[in-house]
Amino acid sequence: MAIPAIILKVLPELARQAFLLAGLSFLRRALLPESPPTSGVRNVYVPPFTGGQEAGVQYFFGFSIYFLDGNGNILREEVRANWNNGSDNFEQTTSGLFNAPILSGPIGSPVRVVNGFKLFNTAGQEVFFTQLGQDWRFARIKIGRTDGQPDNSGAPPDNSIPPAVGGDGIADSPNPNIERDGLKIVQGSPIVAIPSFAAALAAALAAAKSAADALTAIKSIADAISSILDLLKKLKDFLDGKDDPNSRKSIIRYDFGSISKDGFLRLYPNLNSNGIQASYLDIQILSIPIGFGKYFGNKSPNRYRYQSLGYISFVSPSFGIMEVREIEFNRVSFIVPNDAIAFFYHLGLDGEIKANVTGFYIKEENQ
Repeated sequence: MAIPAIILKVLPELARQAFLLAGLSFLRRALLPESPPTSGVRNVYVPPFTGGQEAGVQYFFGFSIYFLDGNGNILREEVRANWNNGSDNFEQTTSGLFNAPILSGPIGSPVRVVNGFKLFNTAGQEVFFTQLGQDWRFARIKIGRTDGQPDNSGAPPDNSIPPAVGGDGIADSPNPNIERDGLKIVQGSPIVAIPSFAAALAAALAAAKSAADALTAIKSIADAISSILDLLKKLKDFLDGKDDPNSRKSIIRYDFGSISKDGFLRLYPNLNSNGIQASYLDIQILSIPIGFGKYFGNKSPNRYRYQSLGYISFVSPSFGIMEVREIEFNRVSFIVPNDAIAFFYHLGLDGEIKANVTGFYIKEENQ
């Protein structure tokens, strides 16, 4: 039974459409540069003092302490400061005045030690130490320039160490700048390729139906092409914003980079996603250790059924794990859950498995 020639011309066109989204250069690319690093999340940083960060500038230094009762409750605060003969007092009710040391900036954050605290400059040199009794506790620091000029040099850096991600499950990574660094592969305007393809399918459908009265097989082909045509029409309506005549939708490809071992990547910028919605996450495994078992085949994708290649764990805004997806093939695409803000990846801790990670996003373009 012969298949009409016009259909034979259309079906290869259908096959080629799959590669228009990204191109073979994307599908068969080499390993990308490493993805942004993962970090733990510090508590909100409250500087112990402001100022004192100008190199080579001389500063007065003062601090206050809390007197405590036997249960550790605060009885009173006492200030230890003397600002340029009282011209810039630590506070109006200063008591226990003493001659404050003069320090050279930049001045670092204080380090608490047993029964006292130490102060270091930014080079790590100890510049001040005071011992506090068991009924005392360090409270506040104030810095002032000895030349009387305003001090707008900022606060000492936050040198605290964040909790381990594995301990509390809270992580961060640098902002993914999707609009600046992403590639817009479908513009938010009517698509030229789809209408022309649809016209070719419509012609094939008409030819098939004209000969379909007696040939059930041809009718099946016609029905299949009709379904494809309907799907393409829905896709075009979606991209052209038929639900909203003032809206257009773009498709953006954003490369996170290559991953190995484990880590965390945010799907969106930290503050404003600007109408961008993650659609799916594309994983391309490019380095697989020898000895991983393949379930099949040479003419179909190898499935690593007995020893998976890794896992992707999508994360909610409250950092709960929403879904865990096992990576069983060297090329997989995962649909991103609607409320996911990020994902953890786990490819084994030996670093032998490496993969490229790309996100595909849909952006509303209002005109």
